[in-house]
Amino acid sequence: MPKLFRISVVVNDKISCRTAWIFEFMRAKHLEASIGYLEDFTENMRCIHVDSAMRLVTKTRAYLITTYYS
Repeated sequence: MPKLFRISVVVNDKISCRTAWIFEFMRAKHLEASIGYLEDFTENMRCIHVDSAMRLVTKTRAYLITTYYS
């Protein structure tokens, strides 16, 4: 998990988009496994600027907001 998260927030790496897919799937299926990384995720999501990664970050944020308020 920690290695995967570090790769997902690398700004100019094309592989980071693929790790973002894995994190998005994990958060959708196993939110409790990613709770320890939510603070890091929210701190680093402003650094992501690749379009495909931004879409995944936005979907993840929407999922977290929906989960929090439900």
